[in-house]
Amino acid sequence: MKTNLVRVIVVVLSVLYNIQIQAQEILIKGQKNDSTNKINLDFFSGFPDEIDGCSCYFSRSQEDLKKGMYIFVSDFAVLAFVKIEGILIRFELQKYDEDRNIYYYIHNDYKMKVEIIKNTTNKDEIAIIEGFITIETVKGCIKQKFIGECGC
Repeated sequence: MKTNLVRVIVVVLSVLYNIQIQAQEILIKGQKNDSTNKINLDFFSGFPDEIDGCSCYFSRSQEDLKKGMYIFVSDFAVLAFVKIEGILIRFELQKYDEDRNIYYYIHNDYKMKVEIIKNTTNKDEIAIIEGFITIETVKGCIKQKFIGECGC
């Protein structure tokens, strides 16, 4: 009797495990399909008027940074700007994960995550920042590596 009960439990657990694996595969396939709808993160130069004083500004490469071609600009408080599909969009900080150094921003249906993976300070006390910007919209998503600076 106990042996049959153990067999039934093993079969039930096995079925549940297979259902979970299938659900994960469907989720992963759905995520892969979503990634084909990429949005464009455009360059812009100069800072929006709302950015005054201390700021962070990121570019796709060191060369673009030297040319003043930015993909992200923020103040040290709550505002950030990116240009998506030719439109400069103002994001507001929602939360900050200090342990993982991740900033979460929002603008209507747009969500942006800024992950800092490297932070060094140069001789002028300007922070050199490297990381990833991930933006999700109803039209698609993009994950872009960046390099930039933060300072006053």
